[in-house]
Amino acid sequence: MRRGDFTYLTAGSGIEHSEFNWGDVPMRMIQVWMKPQHKNLHPHVQYATFNENCHLNQWYLMASDAKNNPIQLQQNVQIWVLKQEGNKKTEFLVAKNQQAYLVQLEGSSTINGECLSRYDGLEVYGEKIQIMTEREACFLLVVTPLSIGTELNEK
Repeated sequence: MRRGDFTYLTAGSGIEHSEFNWGDVPMRMIQVWMKPQHKNLHPHVQYATFNENCHLNQWYLMASDAKNNPIQLQQNVQIWVLKQEGNKKTEFLVAKNQQAYLVQLEGSSTINGECLSRYDGLEVYGEKIQIMTEREACFLLVVTPLSIGTELNEK
């Protein structure tokens, strides 16, 4: 895997899987686990590589349950990415019936009045996310309906 690579895996009825960095350079990756909408899915793997220019200073939808996305998820979840230059502002509206978890992958910024730096995270419920970067920064944003989070928190 290289910077910008995205792998989506559905375990379904069962898989054998392992991860190992065969290179000499340390690898950094984010894993997001989610419960699928339906049971008994077939095992499935999807790969995509994203050019950083597609999400420079704008939110880019990498994955969702929509059929026209590069990665199609088996859950009502959206995964967005943003690479933003320093000293720039941007916003993302989280609808009243949604929740979002934002991870600052690189850089530093002020988000809704909170100072964040590399690997910091922030939860948002039904409000606007306002980002002001101090220097170049990268973000990952996972958006779900409130009902998914409630269901997962109850179990």
